[in-house]
Amino acid sequence: MIDLKKAQVGALLKVMSKDDMKPILCNGYIDKWGEDIVLVATNGYVFSALYLDNEDAEPLLGKLIRRDAIERWYKLATGKDRLTTQALVRLSGDDYAQYGEYAKGDYPKWQSIVPSGIGQSQYEMIFNADFAKVLQDLEDTDGMKWELTGKLTPMVSRTAKGVYILMPRKV
Repeated sequence: MIDLKKAQVGALLKVMSKDDMKPILCNGYIDKWGEDIVLVATNGYVFSALYLDNEDAEPLLGKLIRRDAIERWYKLATGKDRLTTQALVRLSGDDYAQYGEYAKGDYPKWQSIVPSGIGQSQYEMIFNADFAKVLQDLEDTDGMKWELTGKLTPMVSRTAKGVYILMPRKV
């Protein structure tokens, strides 16, 4: 379940878009995936779905969390602070109070981009190592195992904390 250190939240902000041309991606999205509730973030090149505590996250289901709310938390956080599901709920409430409403828009249907793990084998792939490092920092680990499922399909890393996707570049 989500328990992010300040450095991990910094990595999450790198996963979230800040591109005004794609304003909906400038939000995190609370969604249901199977039996789990997840915090989804993407900039179109990297993707993360972080597992939340289902019971605490239930009121947020279907809500967008503005990037600036998470940035505000990040700027005020100390090295001892943690972004947990409960902190995310409070953050969402503060964001709602500031704007008088939740962010609006339809988040992209992201479930279809997560490969099933069935595909052709692959011998070479080009990917952005900086993006891989951001996801590694978000996971707070010194290495990640990536599933390669086919030519020009997303690379997927599934962990106890969430699911991460890294889009390949054409060879």
